[in-house]
Amino acid sequence: MRTTSHWPNRCGLLLALVALASCTAHAPTAGPALYEHELPPGVIPHADWHDTPPLGYAADATRRNLRAGDELAFRDMRITVLATDVDATTTQSPVDVVRLRLQRGNASEERTAREGEAFNWNGYHIAVVAVYGPGELGAGLVALELATVASLPPHVAQSTVAGGAEMRLRIPHRITHVTLHHVGSAQPLRPEDDPTAKLRGLQAWGASDRNWWDVPYHFLIDLSGRVYEGRDWRYMGETNTAYNP
Repeated sequence: MRTTSHWPNRCGLLLALVALASCTAHAPTAGPALYEHELPPGVIPHADWHDTPPLGYAADATRRNLRAGDELAFRDMRITVLATDVDATTTQSPVDVVRLRLQRGNASEERTAREGEAFNWNGYHIAVVAVYGPGELGAGLVALELATVASLPPHVAQSTVAGGAEMRLRIPHRITHVTLHHVGSAQPLRPEDDPTAKLRGLQAWGASDRNWWDVPYHFLIDLSGRVYEGRDWRYMGETNTAYNP
């Protein structure tokens, strides 16, 4: 359960371009090594504005924000979100939980998992990254990551906690279309503002509040038309809604 402000107020850039796609399989490699790729001419590189390099690991995986009744399908694995609830029986603070149905071939199981829990099941690694409750950004959504165990670094594959931004997976994708998005903020970027400071703020907020391994968008444009490299375009973007990249 997390309390957070709406991210556009932290971004302040005029526009953002997001390439959306279907997932494809790649072997896992540590994040920094994956960030070496060619950019279109004129795009300001990520390294020119960030204080912290992108995190995460590439994997044979997928990630979705799901509501109760939604299904996540990946290869021969199916996960259905049956319901969300709050476990108030613990001796500490109440914990958001989700009831899942797991299916692979003839194997099937229903189990309850806590927010932030991770576990292995029939060759797959499932991470309950977040369960967003009433009043939270993304209320009613469950953020799930599903990966083949064999594609993960050992410390991720063996983890029983979903972890933070440093544990997130980079999801390879095949680009099929582009989405143009504006920030919709009551305090948009002003001519005297520093766009790179806004980008660093968005990256830091995404890591601490949403467990994102980098900014959610692939390219961002400021008021002067300068284009900044965001998330590595070879990997799926992020969203705070059930509208999945």
